[in-house]
Amino acid sequence: IATLASMQTRGGATCLNSTMTTDYLIELSGEFPHLAREEARSVLAAHSIEVVEHESHPAIPLFGFASTGAEADIRTAFLRMGMAWNLNRVLVQTPAPDPGSEDSWLSDLLAGLDQSDIPEGSVRVDAKILAPDVVTVYSADLRAQVKHRLGELVTRHRQVDLTHPQVIVRAILADGATVAIKLAAIDRTSFEERRSGFRPYTQPISLHPRLARAWINSGRVPAGGTVYDPFCGTGGLLLEAGLTGLR
Repeated sequence: IATLASMQTRGGATCLNSTMTTDYLIELSGEFPHLAREEARSVLAAHSIEVVEHESHPAIPLFGFASTGAEADIRTAFLRMGMAWNLNRVLVQTPAPDPGSEDSWLSDLLAGLDQSDIPEGSVRVDAKILAPDVVTVYSADLRAQVKHRLGELVTRHRQVDLTHPQVIVRAILADGATVAIKLAAIDRTSFEERRSGFRPYTQPISLHPRLARAWINSGRVPAGGTVYDPFCGTGGLLLEAGLTGLR
């Protein structure tokens, strides 16, 4: 595990053992954080994607890693997940600010952003505080400042589109601060539509589809592999396995 302080971050590329890799950040579901992290590790391993995991506070729902793997393969692996929200490609990272240093901290964060790493197209800028009960240095006012100043910088030569942007730039404020490009999102609505109560046959107790998906993924079954469930009940585990392309 590589800690943020031990890494040298240059426009989203981290120098680890003299090999240039790309940094990614998965925003996890807040419930069952240990299961969500294991699911993230498992889907990447199932797709034979080698990663170096970044250390993070266990109560903060983030999974950061560096990889030399193809971005398309990482995106495919991520879209198997149930206990996640977004996949992001890191542009710049920095530790959280010390109290009283917020202005200089924000200037340094934005100075490290290389705009050539941001794809062309219309853009929207978001800023989000994660786990404010764990990391208390971020106020709502500081979040607004980050969003405003990042927006000014990013949209200087780009069209703003708040509804259907081609590029979403995100500031994620947690135990470290990250500016990243959103690459993919999990369609969580579809999981709700597959709850057991909507199936032709159901039982009073059944796994939520997102939990079933996470359990399937934690088995590290490779793409196209086979899942056997001898106690299938209402078929929730097998349904999620089939939807990820497993047999």
